[in-house]
Amino acid sequence: MLADLDRLTDRAVDDIHAHSGTYASGAPVTRQDLWEICRDNLLRALEDFGGLAATGGDFEWAARETGRRRAEQDVPLDTVLRAYRRGGRVLWQVMAEHLRARAGRDSDSRDVELDMASGVWETIDRYSVAMADAYRIAQLELQSRQDTRRVALFEALLDGRADDPAVAAAAAAALGVPPVDRYVVVVAAQDPAAPPHPAPALEARGMWSYWR
Repeated sequence: MLADLDRLTDRAVDDIHAHSGTYASGAPVTRQDLWEICRDNLLRALEDFGGLAATGGDFEWAARETGRRRAEQDVPLDTVLRAYRRGGRVLWQVMAEHLRARAGRDSDSRDVELDMASGVWETIDRYSVAMADAYRIAQLELQSRQDTRRVALFEALLDGRADDPAVAAAAAAALGVPPVDRYVVVVAAQDPAAPPHPAPALEARGMWSYWR
């Protein structure tokens, strides 16, 4: 089956595109990007199932790389998981077809198919968990970096650097507000008995705010 890896990858990509509008749109994940990720995961899976030495990272490594990359591209986790399982489904179908072609359609081959299906889906589920864990970790790391950048840019505004167009544009993008608008700056002593940030209460009234 390794000899047909590229054809298997094409089939998996076509199936994912047929069942996911996000992937079919080509943004942010291009067809080439999806093809390369699918090929890498399918290669690791076949090596894992066949008891072969991994060429590079193992199947779990490939799953973690998929999760990290899709988190960086801001593809929803549910969408990534569905695509991952679509790829697993295609892999199982091709393995079953391969087995039937070699063994014929007798009762023994059906038993082998059932055993193989159980192993395939157990493996896919296990590595779906690894992929999802890596996705969540990458999301937290990205959020931490974004929060750090947001705080630094907000401090730059408070330090009077808003006249710098580059700083103003970067701060507006980081804070998610228009670069040109009317804003109110509030300075107040913090009340220990009050909520730490009034942003949720203000947002409920249709007012955006950012607090430091």
